[in-house]
Amino acid sequence: MKQLILCLFIILLPLGVTADGGEADLVQKITAQLPELAGYNVSTVDTVGGDKIVVFSSPAGGSAAVTAKPDGVIVYYSEMQSSKTASGRLPNVSKTQAAQTALDFLNRTAADISAQLNTSVFTNTYSFAADGYNLRFVRTVNGIAYNSNAVSLFIDGASGRVTRFQRNWDDAVVFVPTDGIITQQQAQSAFEKNIGLELRYSRKISGGEAVIYPVYVPAGTSAIDARTGGAVLPAQRTALFENADSSVFSAGGASQNAVSAGVISEKTLISASEAQEYARSITELGIDDEFSAQQVRYYMSGGEYLVAISYEKEAFTASVTMNAKTLQIVSFDNSERAAKKSASILSGYAARAATESYLRSRLATLMYQLDTPVITASETEGGTVGVLYERIVNKISYKGNGIQFMLNADGEIFSLSLTWDNVSFDENAQLIGLKAAYVQFYTQIGLELVYSPAENGTSVPVYIVSPKKPAIISAESGRVLSYDGTPLRENRSLRYIGLAGHYAEPAAVALADCDIFVSQGDVLLDGSIRQQDFIALIAAILPEGTVAPDKAGGLTDDDIEMIYGSFVTKGIIDRGEINETGFVTRQDAVKYLIRAAGYGGVAELDGIFQSHFLDADQIPKALYGYVALARALKLVSGSDGYFHPKQSLTNADALVMVYNYLRR
Repeated sequence: MKQLILCLFIILLPLGVTADGGEADLVQKITAQLPELAGYNVSTVDTVGGDKIVVFSSPAGGSAAVTAKPDGVIVYYSEMQSSKTASGRLPNVSKTQAAQTALDFLNRTAADISAQLNTSVFTNTYSFAADGYNLRFVRTVNGIAYNSNAVSLFIDGASGRVTRFQRNWDDAVVFVPTDGIITQQQAQSAFEKNIGLELRYSRKISGGEAVIYPVYVPAGTSAIDARTGGAVLPAQRTALFENADSSVFSAGGASQNAVSAGVISEKTLISASEAQEYARSITELGIDDEFSAQQVRYYMSGGEYLVAISYEKEAFTASVTMNAKTLQIVSFDNSERAAKKSASILSGYAARAATESYLRSRLATLMYQLDTPVITASETEGGTVGVLYERIVNKISYKGNGIQFMLNADGEIFSLSLTWDNVSFDENAQLIGLKAAYVQFYTQIGLELVYSPAENGTSVPVYIVSPKKPAIISAESGRVLSYDGTPLRENRSLRYIGLAGHYAEPAAVALADCDIFVSQGDVLLDGSIRQQDFIALIAAILPEGTVAPDKAGGLTDDDIEMIYGSFVTKGIIDRGEINETGFVTRQDAVKYLIRAAGYGGVAELDGIFQSHFLDADQIPKALYGYVALARALKLVSGSDGYFHPKQSLTNADALVMVYNYLRR
């Protein structure tokens, strides 16, 4: 009989769960905080890591999932919707209304932590990809942010409801008091003493070529302990190189293009058999005759012809990549040596001696540009040792270049990675001094006081490099640089000149609520819009399949290039039309928007459109359908019956056109 009852219970479970006393009490606590679940039934109740996951369902077909602590504290809530595609339309609620909805929700579900939630300064951004507002409130203790803890919410733009809530909160963390912490000025002195800025070379790729430029950056990712002034959270130097491609000996990026047999012959590259034998002849690689070659591949990368060979030996593998003309070894790995068992412990001194022997024998021409190596030695028997030589030019470190070795406990090299840009360095460049770099650093970037996780469940106040901007100072101009090496475009407050009473005012205000702008700083509404600004404007509103820039900061050159690349790939703009700083004609603006919206194929159907504009004869035949379709969709209306196809599009008309598209 017990077995029969158990079977019946399992069969009935999906249709509705009857919670036990404890679960019923929990469900009651949850629904008291979430009145939106009124009328919902409990479908399932599961326990995961001490938390209860309760799934609710409504007779209308809706469902919701709640994760709660045993005492009823809600840590996660999600209103699950059937497959929904982004509408790409303006929300029905404003950003201010979304913020108030979030605060009301927090008053019901997070009242116990409300005193530590910063409800004055928080993020509130709109996403056209998700059709809603994302809000995040950071935990603040003693007036200091603890970014590791926060609550986040998603407000659906159509319904105005909270459809997702997550509470990332550690109740056990102990915050060290801030009594006696050092001042901002004292922190700056401690930063210069214990971390500091360092001069180094960085690189960017421009036109497929590497361009080298000097910068001042923090010497590490450590922070300054606000109690002692000492450096804490030291950076771990485990990565090979910044922005490095360990398989490339190049002057540019890491793109690889296969090389044909004809090119191998024409360029007199080393033959496959010769390359195999040459690799075997280098005793440091340990590729003996028992290793059989499995594959030989030629390719071109960064202007260099490379040949990569893979070997196998029973359960072991080895690989070698070399320059197919100079025979320079670019990289190699030998799993047999890596797996070798040994009772020895390789000292850092012995590891350096072994690698310097290889350098003198195989890479002697590069040694004069190598800095003192960083050695990561193992203190256990049979442990491996890493040796990193960074490139140094004109007494300036170039951390994107260098040589990385890995050795086993017997001192045998089992891995090598060489990254070396064949580029020129300006020895006569006029650079700002370190003192001037500090002035720019503190003025433009600065240090920020935050709480940071520490040992034994505590959190300590520390000064960190402010994350609001890249901490990169040009050693030539003193300007703050973006990560792509171009001067940072400051995220200036937007001010539309002539907005009050302008016909574009409703569009400008509504779009600004969704973080959509035509540019930054002072913008003349009746001024002409640049092509890159119009393209970025379109990218920001498309819900799917198109790259959109980060709205939190200004566009970088990389952002613009990425958007253009995406638009060219999707056929929104032809590569030959790209003119980033040029103005956009009204007829081209219509074409770009119609194509981005997915109607380009329709617009190019011949002979099915009629245009009611009085200057229709001035519209090129190839664009006639685009203009007619834009008018039919009420994206444009013209002026006194005229479209003026060849006039430059104004900032105001760009806003109105996008606004009309989102209200279609």
